[in-house]
Amino acid sequence: MTNRHPSFSYPMIQEALCEVHFRREDDAGWNPSLFGEVFKALERDYPNLEPASEVGLQLKIGAEGIGQGVLPPRQLMRYRHRSRNLLVQLRDGVLTVNVLAEYPGWAQMRADVLDAWGRAAKPLAPASILRVGLRYINVIPQSNADETAATWLKESAYVPSGALGSLPGFLSRVEARLSQTERLVVTVGDGPAVEGQPASIVFDIDRIDERELGPTTDALTACIEGLHDSVWQVFESSLTDRLRSLLEQADR
Repeated sequence: MTNRHPSFSYPMIQEALCEVHFRREDDAGWNPSLFGEVFKALERDYPNLEPASEVGLQLKIGAEGIGQGVLPPRQLMRYRHRSRNLLVQLRDGVLTVNVLAEYPGWAQMRADVLDAWGRAAKPLAPASILRVGLRYINVIPQSNADETAATWLKESAYVPSGALGSLPGFLSRVEARLSQTERLVVTVGDGPAVEGQPASIVFDIDRIDERELGPTTDALTACIEGLHDSVWQVFESSLTDRLRSLLEQADR
């Protein structure tokens, strides 16, 4: 069931990513040698290995108000695809598949996620999947810098009208708890300024499922299909006729 939604030849998706949090068998601790073992499993298609560090931020609320604290850096490994704009990232307990522009469509992304998980799961030996996130970051180019987001997006359950009518310099973030185990985060705001490029609107949809699942590809398949349906519903309900027309014209 991978063709329920239209696929455009000129999507606005700058990046799509799927993040899988997992627990290893018998709560085994993390061993850095697993980076190498996963590389062996992925090497045929991901021959480029890049070590990195990830610095996290922690929100702190206290007597002095809201602030941020820096968490200790975590070791991270990136595995880059040999020919496509695609990478797999791995750190202790988390495997992420990042699909960068140009987005190849859900059927291909779904296959990439399941292939990476299926191969990496052999050396990682996960006992269960703890959380899955599917995130789409859309970047919509504006005709001019004073154009409001309402030109491209319409008010919906997760996109407020106040943000859409705002002049540049705005940010809207709506985080909804859909159930005890499901969350949705929708962010709309100004895109980053890039010299020589038109101004843009970022439309970021992040859908998260926190149910504990079996570590099989079948369990992951069912989960990400549901997450993708939910992301599409948010995206489709927020499209103006102008943006829809642009996507459809580009698809001809």
